[in-house]
Amino acid sequence: MVFPISVKRTRAAAMIAVVLWSTVAVSPGQAAPVSTQSHFDGFNPDTVTYPDEATRTLVNSARVRHMVQDSLVTSYSANVVTRIEGRVGNNVFGRRLPIFAHEIASHVRWSLPNNLSIDVEGARIASARIPGWSDRAWAGFWTEVFAYEPWFVPRALNDSVQLVGVPNRAALHPLAVEGELHYRYAIADSISISVAGRTIKSIGVDIQPKKMGPSYVAGRVWIDAETFDVVRFSFVFVGTELFDYEPDEDEELTAVHIEADLEYSLHEGKVWMPHRQLLIVRFDISIFGSASLMAMMTSEFSEYDINDLEPRHVASVAPQDSAPTFNHWGCEDVMMFGNAERIAACGDHPFENTGLVSGINYRVTVPALDSLLEYRFENTLSLYSSADERERTDDIIAELARVTSALPGSMVPRVPRHTIGSSIIQLAQLPRFNRVQGLSVGGWGEWPLPFAFTTVALRGRVGLADERPVGSLSWIRNAPESQFQLIAFRDIRVVEPWTSNGSLGTSIKSAILGWDDADYYLALGGGLRFEGRMGALRNTVIELNFERQRSAVTAAGSGVNDFFFGDGVFPVNPAVAEGDFGRMSLRHDYRWSRVEVKVGADGLRSSSLQGGRVWTTASIPFSVGAAGVKVDARAGSVFGDTLPQLEFRAGGPATVPGYEYGVLRARSLWSLQLEVELFQTDKVAPVVFGGVGGPFHSSDPLVGVGAGASFLQNWFRIDFSKGVNPSSSVRLDIYFQFSG
Repeated sequence: MVFPISVKRTRAAAMIAVVLWSTVAVSPGQAAPVSTQSHFDGFNPDTVTYPDEATRTLVNSARVRHMVQDSLVTSYSANVVTRIEGRVGNNVFGRRLPIFAHEIASHVRWSLPNNLSIDVEGARIASARIPGWSDRAWAGFWTEVFAYEPWFVPRALNDSVQLVGVPNRAALHPLAVEGELHYRYAIADSISISVAGRTIKSIGVDIQPKKMGPSYVAGRVWIDAETFDVVRFSFVFVGTELFDYEPDEDEELTAVHIEADLEYSLHEGKVWMPHRQLLIVRFDISIFGSASLMAMMTSEFSEYDINDLEPRHVASVAPQDSAPTFNHWGCEDVMMFGNAERIAACGDHPFENTGLVSGINYRVTVPALDSLLEYRFENTLSLYSSADERERTDDIIAELARVTSALPGSMVPRVPRHTIGSSIIQLAQLPRFNRVQGLSVGGWGEWPLPFAFTTVALRGRVGLADERPVGSLSWIRNAPESQFQLIAFRDIRVVEPWTSNGSLGTSIKSAILGWDDADYYLALGGGLRFEGRMGALRNTVIELNFERQRSAVTAAGSGVNDFFFGDGVFPVNPAVAEGDFGRMSLRHDYRWSRVEVKVGADGLRSSSLQGGRVWTTASIPFSVGAAGVKVDARAGSVFGDTLPQLEFRAGGPATVPGYEYGVLRARSLWSLQLEVELFQTDKVAPVVFGGVGGPFHSSDPLVGVGAGASFLQNWFRIDFSKGVNPSSSVRLDIYFQFSG
């Protein structure tokens, strides 16, 4: 499959390819204002450049300032820390799981007219576990990718807008001399900040292309009302020729989005310097469902010394006739299934790149990889960015999504969907297996509506054992601030709020071993679902449904288990209290670095029965020397009438290992698990674990212990566990990374 991106070896192409491959100010600086909703209500194809004289005067003054280089700053030095992340999710606004995080620490020196020296001082990597990928090789690869040429804007953008080599065709800057021939401008907002005796007023100007063209930007530029400097520029790239690639029959399955946010900070009360720069390259893919793959780069500048450099301290390199060398270390050749000798050769010597790019005359100096890895950063590196940084990034993504939604469809790269009325339904779900449906197969289709962020989705599945069709029809508004669904469904659902048993990995485990770690019921009805993504309701899910709940009997067995391991007979799926219920659910998720806490409540009410439950889970991973430790805790309590579908279950890998799922059911329940990964290599990591849990009122809880090993960096895992109070036979479990 060919994705719509240039295949020539550039840093940007390498970055994007790896992300796709991986998934399958007042001193020290006053930050510029955050943008708000676009002034344009929608794209208007008229060619009016300025809606009023005030906008014309402001933009023309900023254009003059853009053309004249700032003489107040002749040179500077600063430290720059750049974080590169890869993430994957099922939609652009929902939660995205991190794949890797890489950081580069550099010291930079800049001088007029545009000379730049970059001394790379440190590098480090945190990554999800991917078979055959060495952290050392990956750190070397990413360092090579970004040391190829400057990966940030050292002062201000010139008339051609291009970041880290993307897009392949640079866009015209809205403040270029010919900008008003191609863009429309409108004053949208303003903000005032009092700093060091000066009131700084920044004015936000929305920008849209007048017409379709090869490469443009759309977004908002914030302008200092006194000096007319650009203090913030948030934009998306749009156009017909952003990338150099040959069309492919599969290209319709992928849409590429490039978004950026360049923020400046005020120093010494008079000069705006780079503060934080964000670049996002996102792939929306429609194949076996939908996915959003994202590469994100954030560079932060600090510890400025302005006008304190002698010219000899900054590189002055003659323009190069040929492109600088990309592959100095050969780290890209050892990323997949490399042997130890080849990995050791990655980064075994220093290198230097010089050249001229985007008007920047640069020199990049990189020491050997061992030296980079020994650098002492000020904090520890986590695969997860901080909560504040995630919130900030999500807000920027949301604002730029609103910019995109105001543009005509022809300007925005979107994954084409089938039109309403089409009989084609994309296969979206691989076969699944549980003891109620047996082997089941499903499909999925989604169609856009003529409203921003709105689609209709149809999902269906049929079990070969129970011969029962299930599915849903949803009206979905998937907007930056929230997702709202109006849904009608007939579905097989799990009874516990912390149980998820619908993945391919758990299906394989059920089919082979005869373990089905969930209880089910049949639900027929409809309702509303709300998921908050901004403000006080961020990470909050609320559901209001009317459901006809019925028991679902065990209809399947495991022929594989019968042939290899046991009798292939599943336990009986417990009955529920049947009836027509109003159902309400509430859940809120908290995350601090790698620590995750969830709290929730569920309520059911019918004409004769009513009840509810409250629950919480916590997952706390940490390290002790070379060992990785994780503590998982769960607790819940039921109130009201006896409703089996609200009760909690103990037993099984999620609560107390060594026992069959649901060996104990109670109206109140707690469990605590401890797992220790003794050490980790590229091929195997041994683990020991134990768990305890039971009803709150019991003084005799279940206790289970176990040991196992994960292979290929946790893509495959085998566990043996045994209950010790009371004693049980040994239980075998297998897991697959893609099950999550």
